[in-house]
Amino acid sequence: MALVVAAGRLQHARALSTLAVVGGGAAGYFGAIEAAAGPAPLRKVKISGGGRCNPAREIAQGYPRGSRQLLGPLSAAFGPRDAAAWFRERGVNLKTEADGRMFPVTDSSQTVIDCLAAAARAAGVRCASTSPLIALARESHPESATMGFEIDVVSGSSGAPLQHAALAPPRGGGSGYTLSADFVLLATGSSREGYKWAEQLGHTISPPVPSLFTFTIRDPRIEGLAGVAVQDAEISLVPIEAPVPAAAAAPVTAGAAPEGAAAAAAAPPQQKRKAKAKRDPSLVQRGPVLITHSGVSGPAALKLSAFGARHLQRGGYKGAVVVNWVRGAAASEAEALAAFQKMRTASARREVATYCPLEQASVPKRLWKALVQHAGIGDNEQWGGCSNAKLAALARNAAACDLSVVGKGAFKDEFVTCGGVALENLDMKTMESRTVPGLHFAGEIVDVDGITGGYNFQSAWTTSWCAGHAIGSSAQQRQPQPQAQAVDT
Repeated sequence: MALVVAAGRLQHARALSTLAVVGGGAAGYFGAIEAAAGPAPLRKVKISGGGRCNPAREIAQGYPRGSRQLLGPLSAAFGPRDAAAWFRERGVNLKTEADGRMFPVTDSSQTVIDCLAAAARAAGVRCASTSPLIALARESHPESATMGFEIDVVSGSSGAPLQHAALAPPRGGGSGYTLSADFVLLATGSSREGYKWAEQLGHTISPPVPSLFTFTIRDPRIEGLAGVAVQDAEISLVPIEAPVPAAAAAPVTAGAAPEGAAAAAAAPPQQKRKAKAKRDPSLVQRGPVLITHSGVSGPAALKLSAFGARHLQRGGYKGAVVVNWVRGAAASEAEALAAFQKMRTASARREVATYCPLEQASVPKRLWKALVQHAGIGDNEQWGGCSNAKLAALARNAAACDLSVVGKGAFKDEFVTCGGVALENLDMKTMESRTVPGLHFAGEIVDVDGITGGYNFQSAWTTSWCAGHAIGSSAQQRQPQPQAQAVDT
């Protein structure tokens, strides 16, 4: 693990104290900047309409894990409007897309990186890259009669030389040094080392598993359709749990009604899947769905993968997704079937493959033709000549397309990790450990993760802002103006 040390005096210091920020991503940098800026809060952005417009509750719904706990910090501390104001005040011009997402007008992430780097320099934060961090431990500081932290680091060759009064030769000998810190902010993202240190210091770790990934599907109905997208679809997840061991399943005699595990095994797969989907509303998502070379993706599918992350992990990333390709016009398979049956008299001579009567659904022509063909309807077959069985099969393909999931997207497609430091271990107002004073957490290391659309960056800004300001306030109370040290992963 690489190390970045950011050293900067906080405002109004009479004596020196040290903050070590482990992690140089968005949360790590932002936390170091805010700690160095002092405990005074940023200027809050007044909300128009007499405070009637509060986006915090709505945005909190975008977090499969941590929505309830994050609501307070989003509302009272540092929410989306505050984050936008922070960047604007530092010269980053933003634009809002039709779906509410915000981006720099440059459309370049480098703009945000440059802003954070400049803010760090302005706060007196000096960064030096070194090599791996090998230990983080709780230690007493006799000179100040307080408890602090010792961080053992192996010297590296990159970055500026580190100069700091809190450095000492390594405790175990050899190259490197030991950094003594009064405060530590762990912002290591999904790094295993970060989880290990948190656990060693007595915190519970919710097992990390991937979130926000694509679904790998092998199904002839969507083969050859990569790039085809339906803007208003509905996709639901039906996870397949681990099979019941053979010894646990009671034998079923001929003619007897199956019970317990045997009943579940005997139930038709589609029936089991529909029943499970109804039990958890979060496993049904509506929005754009994109067909890819390997399966399905798009905002609705990614959101579904986030809410179903643990279900899928328990089932070995096997299961099924049921897609309603015509959700914009038919909410169910029954509604689609009713519309198709009307076509036998209303447009009897029209060819099924060339005309989808559910026009509001805006089903792409290539997808519609594939759904028709796989319902057993010929290319030139007319609506008036379709049997009930064929129309039922078409309704099923269009509004309840049951696709088997055989895996998840490759690692490079995964954006976020579900899991991390359990939130009951933390004071969400300060992001401080409830059991280790002076130890704070921010960003993806905690058990908060969001869907696509800026939610995870907002979580990073909010949690690191709370942590940084709490550290600045604590340092001012006991030894105002600590020196900020950021340690990168």
